[in-house]
Amino acid sequence: MFAKRHPTSPALNGANENSSSSSIATFSLAASSLSPINTKEANNYSSHEKDDSGHHLSLADSSHHGVERHLTLFDLVSVGVGSTVGSGIFVLSGIIARNLAGPASAVCWAISGLSALGSGACYAELAGRITADGSSYSYVKQTMGELPAVIAALCLTYEYVVASAAIARSWGDKLEDWLRISNNDDLPYWLDVALDPGFGFNTLAFLVSTGSVWILLCGVKESKFVMNIFTMLKVGVVMLMVIGGLCLMDVSNFTPFLPKSFGFSGLMHGATTSFFGYLG
Repeated sequence: MFAKRHPTSPALNGANENSSSSSIATFSLAASSLSPINTKEANNYSSHEKDDSGHHLSLADSSHHGVERHLTLFDLVSVGVGSTVGSGIFVLSGIIARNLAGPASAVCWAISGLSALGSGACYAELAGRITADGSSYSYVKQTMGELPAVIAALCLTYEYVVASAAIARSWGDKLEDWLRISNNDDLPYWLDVALDPGFGFNTLAFLVSTGSVWILLCGVKESKFVMNIFTMLKVGVVMLMVIGGLCLMDVSNFTPFLPKSFGFSGLMHGATTSFFGYLG
């Protein structure tokens, strides 16, 4: 959430956007449509620029010409992991287990994980075949044309807006609940009004969103530093939850594994809901 996408890194673009369920079918079709002729056209598309000495540059190389790289492999992995581990995992795990699938919620996460893996594989293949910046927009433009590319870009932008808003709102609600519980719901009047001004507005969500944008505007170095710190903190919290859960586990709670009241429909509902967790 705090990491700024490097403007000229197709690998980063692919890693950051591996969480759209609709992209699985779309980009699988796009990858299969890359016949030798299309691949040749894509290569020709990136072979017209030259550097100062007259040597040909690919589109990716020319876009990097004069631009210093700031992201390492560790940074890219941190961006991917940090974008996945977030409120979705912390909150949805309990909701799915209680309301949708019971102990079978582990199966829900496995199903949605396979879907996310398929989406990521599509991005990886296309990023390797089409060495151009722009990620989804460039891939769809090369395989389907400009209008589908614009539609794909709009859908992806809308996806990130909704996901970011949901994550910020979740963070704001949790912090507000913690403040109220820790003070026995007896907050000063000014703080109570500031936290809940009405009209569905969440002040803390607004502040965390504004802070995130500010960090991104500071630059790649600063945003990746913050992202790496938060990623390590979140992974540490998840490991603490896993170890604590194993220590306190009661095997009798696994029976029945999939309660009849939920059934197969609950299992699939849980899988589609948990897929949102991969958005962070």
